[in-house]
Amino acid sequence: MVALSRAPQIIRFGAFEVDLKAGELRKNGLKVRLSGQPFEILAMLLERPGEVVTREELQQRLWPEGTFVDFDHSLNTAINKIRESLGDSAENPRFVETLARRGYRFIAPVQGMGQTLSREVAGQDAAQPTETLVMQKIERRWSQALTLCGVALAALFIYWLWAPLPPPKVLGYSRITHDGRAKAGFGRNTLVTDGLRLYFSELASNQWVLVQVSNSGGETVSISTPFSNIWIGDISPLRSEILVAGFVALEIDLPLWALELPGGSLRRLGDLSGHDGTWSPDGQKIVYANGSELYSAKNDGSDSHKLASLDGPASWIRWSPDGGRLRFTMENSKDDSSSL
Repeated sequence: MVALSRAPQIIRFGAFEVDLKAGELRKNGLKVRLSGQPFEILAMLLERPGEVVTREELQQRLWPEGTFVDFDHSLNTAINKIRESLGDSAENPRFVETLARRGYRFIAPVQGMGQTLSREVAGQDAAQPTETLVMQKIERRWSQALTLCGVALAALFIYWLWAPLPPPKVLGYSRITHDGRAKAGFGRNTLVTDGLRLYFSELASNQWVLVQVSNSGGETVSISTPFSNIWIGDISPLRSEILVAGFVALEIDLPLWALELPGGSLRRLGDLSGHDGTWSPDGQKIVYANGSELYSAKNDGSDSHKLASLDGPASWIRWSPDGGRLRFTMENSKDDSSSL
């Protein structure tokens, strides 16, 4: 419920003032033509600035029961006259705001001559100047703007997080070895690293020997093994062992060994033999190729069993990071991959 502590005779807003006793609207001291029902509606809105004056209240006060008139048309005409006199608009109101199907509200700051409009809510005085209402509107708009900014930033972050990475670019390269010897061996080019050193086969005195070199480059250092020739299959996930096969003649499928790093002891992997192999991502299994078949075994060489029969020998065997698929190249086949 809204009441006036004492009804002011003159109410000011912007460049306008309303003399309720004389029934006049003035702008900068000059009288503006507004009278009759439009003036009475403006006075009702000014009595309750910042509050909704419903269409029903306006009808009861200005068009009492028994008055035969098109209420909607008359009310709309009166509101238009008020806006015309104030230089206001329905699309971007500065004074009179329309609330669809409810009523109207005066939204500009209002001052009475030496008196203050007060609000009585639930039996308590709760003064709320129109300036406060305006500040609340500004705060709401700032809050909405900040919320939109937050949503936009979140969308950009999600896009950055899930957007596909651009292809890698080579920014530079440097030479690692300078001894002029052939690398890899037996038709393979496997090179592995433990993060500090590189391990690969190198041709020395017509034999393929296992060597290591610093990641930053330098002279290669041979790793002593009992084999006259050796090839590398893979390095374990913990970077502590290399899967190797040693041979004298150029056999197709060779016994498989695990060489402890750096340059430590060899351990035979059961009775496993093959021409290529790899560790599983968790280091618990070894998958290896023997002839045209793929086998799986535990990391100590036990519990070997066949996984698949292929159309040709498989090489370059590698696991997917999740341990669910195997990638390999198969000779004399258009298909160079398989899943398990």
